[in-house]
This record gives sequence, C-alpha cells and structure tokens, in this order.
Amino acid sequence: MPKSLLPIALMLWAVNSSAGNAISESEFPRTWEGIFRWHEIFGDQLVDVVIDTLLIKGPQISAKSKGRFLVGEDTTNIQVEWLIDTNTLFIEMWETAPPDDETGFVTDGSYKGSISNDFKTIFAIWKTNGTDETATLSLKAKDQER
Repeated sequence: MPKSLLPIALMLWAVNSSAGNAISESEFPRTWEGIFRWHEIFGDQLVDVVIDTLLIKGPQISAKSKGRFLVGEDTTNIQVEWLIDTNTLFIEMWETAPPDDETGFVTDGSYKGSISNDFKTIFAIWKTNGTDETATLSLKAKDQER
C-alpha cells in the first residue's frame, strides 16, 4: 500500500466503527493470530499473540502479552503492550524483544490503528521511529472457551 494511502485506510476503518463500545474483561479475546507485512518487502510473517494481563478502566483497555513472529522456520518471541480506547476504537501497541534477542528485530516504533466494534479484529500500521519504514498488521481473535 502506498504511504499516501495509509492515513486514508485508517480513517475508513475508523468510520465503520461506532463510539461508546463496552466489553468486560471476561469477554475480551485473549488469543490473537494474523499477518504482518513490511510495505517495502514482499512476504508475510505469521503472528500470534496471547494476552497475559488485561485491565479495563472506564473506556481504556490496557494489556500485556507475549507473541511470536514466524518466518519460515525462524521464530522471534516478543512482548507487546496494548492501549485501546473503547470510545474511538483506537489501538496502539508497542513491542519489546526479549533481552537475549540477537536477531536485530526492530522494536523502535509502534502500531496505530483500530479494533472492530465486536473487539475481534485489529488493523494497524507499524511505523518505525525516525524512518519511513511502515508495515501492516492484521489480527483476528481466535475462538476460545471462556
């Protein structure tokens, strides 16, 4: 996706959502899977994320999770912090790599995007701080028993 279309894609996603959404901690999905794709590089990376800690306070949801990026037979483990505004459905996520990571995995940036009204789909754009490197993240909640 050309960089000039990124803001438009985010706005269109947000227009399809309505304000004032509420969800309880027991209803919020804990397991997610999807695709990560750098905009300048071909090829998808499979992603799965499991939320360890979730806190809902008013319209704000914060979470801490563990995730994995799978590229071929290579796996990179990450930690992810989430912040969601249920009024606007805006989401921002930050990654950190484990201390023993030697892969050069890029964590200097954040994802900004939207979560769907039913809290089951996430679309976000990654932007690396200080560069023009961008990527797309699409996640769907996995079916799970609660």
